[in-house]
Amino acid sequence: MAGKRRTTFDKLQKERNRQAKQAAKRERRHNREPKPGSPVYDESGILLGVLDADGELAPYLAEQDSPS
Repeated sequence: MAGKRRTTFDKLQKERNRQAKQAAKRERRHNREPKPGSPVYDESGILLGVLDADGELAPYLAEQDSPS
C-alpha cells in the first residue's frame, strides 16, 4: 500500500490552488484602470455615470420620452 496516492490531499491542494488563482484575478480586476465609456457605480450599485475620454465622470441622464 506504500504506492497508493493520497487523493484527499491532492484534492485539497488543487482546491487551494484554484482559490489562489481566483483571488489573484479578483485583485487584478480591482486594480485595473477603467476604460473610457465604462459605467461607474457607487457602493450600493447605483449608476453614477460613464467615464469620458479624459477620464472624467459624465453624469448619467436617463433618456426620457418627449411629448409629441
